[in-house]
This record gives sequence, C-alpha cells and structure tokens, in this order.
Amino acid sequence: MNSHQTRVLEASQAAGDFSSTLTWGAVATFVGVIVAAVLVIVHRRRDKRAEWLKPGYATASETLVLLDRLALTVAVTNVTADLKPLTDQISKVKQAEQRSPELPFGLIIAELKVYQENLLPEHYAEKLTADSDLRDTYLALALQQGVKLEAARQATTTVQRMIEKQTRM
Repeated sequence: MNSHQTRVLEASQAAGDFSSTLTWGAVATFVGVIVAAVLVIVHRRRDKRAEWLKPGYATASETLVLLDRLALTVAVTNVTADLKPLTDQISKVKQAEQRSPELPFGLIIAELKVYQENLLPEHYAEKLTADSDLRDTYLALALQQGVKLEAARQATTTVQRMIEKQTRM
C-alpha cells in the first residue's frame, strides 16, 4: 500500500467517524426538538384547561366565604340575611356544574339545598318559650344546619382540590 492509498484509507475512516458523530448529534437534536414540542403542547393544553376552570374555582371560593358567614349564625326563615345570597350562590354553582360536568359541583348544590330546607321557623325563640317540647326539634334543625354546612364546605374544598390538581394552580 502506497502513501496515497494510506491517506485515502485514513480519510475515509475519519469521514466515517465524523459522519457517525454528526448522525448522533442530529438524533439528539431531533429528540430535543420533539421533547420541546411536546412540552409546549402539554403546557398550552393545561393553560387552556386552567382558563376554562377558573370561573368554577372562583365560584367555589365564593361559596366557601358564604358558608363561613352562614356558620356564624343559625338560619331562620325570613330573618337570616345571607339566605338570599345563598340562593344566588346555588345558581352560580349550577352554572359551574353545566360548564364542567366532570367535577362534582352537584354535590355542593345538593348540600346547600338541604341546608336551605332545614331552617328554623320565624320567631322560634318565642315559640320555644311557649312550648318546651319544641326544644328537641329546634336543636335537631340547628344540628342539621351545622352538619350540612360542613358537608357543603367539604364538597367545595374537594372540587377546589380537583381543579388545582388538573391545572397545577
């Protein structure tokens, strides 16, 4: 083998090494581009989902504030001031349920409606002094109110956690 053939052989071997290095670099770059594209798509979908669920999360937060206000008093028919806002809040939760039916907003609605049904009658204090047999009935109603408020609070918190899990808020 002469010197020219030796140089050609060495050049071809060097070119083969260069070519394989270039191929692995191209593969690594291609994989990097694919991974970056997938990450962009995933983040865009998550951002869209977060925007879609934002009104439901806000409604759940408003519901928790209202429940905290209601927990400070015993609900009495035609007396408790926060019962009208409760009706409005139930309507907002229904809208959130229609917007995101996969989230358990219906459970919140059910608990709030049961709470509304367990109101003490107007002037219950006077009736209680006149008839002490009503004491157990009124105590049971007050207890039901507390239980339903806590159940609604728990359901609302569960919905919020589900939204946070889906959107990483």
